[in-house]
Amino acid sequence: MKEYTLKIDFNNQRIIPNQEIELVQNDYNSTKFNFIFDDEYSNYTKVFELKYPSSKKWIKEIINDELILANYDEDGNIIPILIEVRDYEFEVVLYDENSKLTNFATGKFFVRPELVNPTDEEIELETEYPILDQLIQETTALKEGYEKVVEQGNYAEEQGNYAKKEATKVDGVVDYVVTTSEEAKENSETAISISKGANQSKGYKSYRDLVTAFNVLPSDTYRVGQNLYVKTKLVPDLWVYEVFEESIPYTYTNDEDFVALVDSEDGIRIGHYSLGPLETQKVDLTDYVQFTDVATSTKAGVVKMWTSTNEDGEIGLNISTEV
Repeated sequence: MKEYTLKIDFNNQRIIPNQEIELVQNDYNSTKFNFIFDDEYSNYTKVFELKYPSSKKWIKEIINDELILANYDEDGNIIPILIEVRDYEFEVVLYDENSKLTNFATGKFFVRPELVNPTDEEIELETEYPILDQLIQETTALKEGYEKVVEQGNYAEEQGNYAKKEATKVDGVVDYVVTTSEEAKENSETAISISKGANQSKGYKSYRDLVTAFNVLPSDTYRVGQNLYVKTKLVPDLWVYEVFEESIPYTYTNDEDFVALVDSEDGIRIGHYSLGPLETQKVDLTDYVQFTDVATSTKAGVVKMWTSTNEDGEIGLNISTEV
């Protein structure tokens, strides 16, 4: 609430504010005036009168030397009183014990335009970037988030492969996925989350630090698809797989038990969040030829050449000669 201190000088019939008063059109219940009166007026009734161009006034008694600019209807709802953009004049009027006007002081303040029209629909601030709410309903948001969703494996393998091969037809893929697959519907929500800026990475020193933080985090801190990096070496980094309303604390014991749960089908549940491992796909060499044997006859004898592949995927050339 914005507060102003007003010194009331009845001798010169003027009001002296501690700073320039500038209020906002249609503002209500957020501006407070604190008045300073001389001790000789302590037993007098003080009244605040706000003047309108139509000669009407908004009048309210000053209680305990303070006043909040707010008006209420019969049902207790707040009604704005600063409805026009202009300079407003106001008075502080002094009445004696017989309700007789004995003195007054005048002042003024400026009311500037409000930033949001009161007839506009209320914006629900559910994320850090509420302006993107409108983009959620447009295909553009799905386009921007589509490739990131594929990289995180949230789409079905068939849909992800199709999207990679048909990148130039991403519009058709998005329309097909959204209209034909319940799984695509869930993943489109992840795309929306990414488009709204939720896919921001977060780092932790160790799994223990991560568990300590996540056991107390509210459910709206992270979104599905957000990456979580751990400084500890040789352990998988994580990503937010699912968010729940109910919080179930996790008791950390050691990294081995933690990784075992992370690698399970359902991931690991910490507080409101289910986490899974960030994985890098490795090339499967099972179907590759492991060695090639070639024999060549020469005048000197038979030269044999062959290649072999070891467990680390390294390929070597072997040569031998038989006379």
